[in-house]
Amino acid sequence: MDEAAIARYIATTFEGVDVVVASSENGALEIAWSDSFFIYDPDRNLVEANEIAVQRVERRKIPSDGRS
Repeated sequence: MDEAAIARYIATTFEGVDVVVASSENGALEIAWSDSFFIYDPDRNLVEANEIAVQRVERRKIPSDGRS
């Protein structure tokens, strides 16, 4: 299963989950471009500033800062 298939599965299996792929078009930071974010919003009423990703899929290894 590739990343796109996983994202489709999550979006269609779990009600209230939105999938956002970070890009320059949607204002994401460059380091996050092409990462997938899964946002739980069952009532579809969250404004962008209040969205919290419940999970994300990173496409590359980011060095640890030692804090997490």
